[in-house]
Amino acid sequence: MLLDDYLPEFDVRTSYATRIAASPARIYASLWTANFDHWGVTRTLYAVRTLPSFPARPRETWRRFRDELFRQRFTLDDMLSEGFALLE
Repeated sequence: MLLDDYLPEFDVRTSYATRIAASPARIYASLWTANFDHWGVTRTLYAVRTLPSFPARPRETWRRFRDELFRQRFTLDDMLSEGFALLE
């Protein structure tokens, strides 16, 4: 499994499967346009993540906090630009 290349040791193993009536190419293309923050959880966590820098840079932190909190969409491109890595 590809994940074993990045995390060869594990404490717990679990397996899930979902059947989707679409080609892998179509599913992959859909991932790039999907909104991963439909309910606001990701947006809220990203906003809270800015708060530790508040004492040092209050204006910049407040601006970043507002930007994250009122973001309309959170796509895979957004995640990659925020520091996440696409493994393979």
